[in-house]
Amino acid sequence: MVQDGALTPDEWQRAKVVIVGKPKDKQAESIKRVARFYRAYRNEALSRADFNRTKWDILSQIGQHH
Repeated sequence: MVQDGALTPDEWQRAKVVIVGKPKDKQAESIKRVARFYRAYRNEALSRADFNRTKWDILSQIGQHH
């Protein structure tokens, strides 16, 4: 995610705290969702603010029951 630019190194450190210990399948699913929204941001379908808000919403939901 950092190499692609979806997360800054500082954001990656914060994200690791959120996702460590969560189920691997939930981690992978969330990373794919963030990547999808990052592509939408890169294609100018989302503003930076919308992308940033969405990525943290996704990451904070890892492992939660819906």
